[in-house]
Amino acid sequence: MGRQDNKPMYLEAKFNKDPSAFNLNRIEEHQAYYLDEFAKIPDAYCYVALGVQWGRGDCRSFIFDWRDLSALYKKGFSIHKKELEKLPYNPVKKEIFQLDNIINKETLISIYGENLYD
Repeated sequence: MGRQDNKPMYLEAKFNKDPSAFNLNRIEEHQAYYLDEFAKIPDAYCYVALGVQWGRGDCRSFIFDWRDLSALYKKGFSIHKKELEKLPYNPVKKEIFQLDNIINKETLISIYGENLYD
């Protein structure tokens, strides 16, 4: 928990030690509960961050907006490596990354297609 742009922020973090699928079932039920509750706060940032060690010296952070990821979580969705490669990420340099590229519903639909949320 923290603040960004003077707004509350909740971030749940996961890590892949190599480029592989991100099964949303890795988000525990109690973690999803708190993400859902925090997402009810107007103007709050609510993110799931996935760090991936892509290769030597190449660590990437994929930041997902929970409000757009939660429906996929409830479906037991998994983001495969080939789709993860297409998503925008934030490079990690000296263990620091920015929150510049946020993956939202529009981004996910652009990769998977219009029926993703059906």
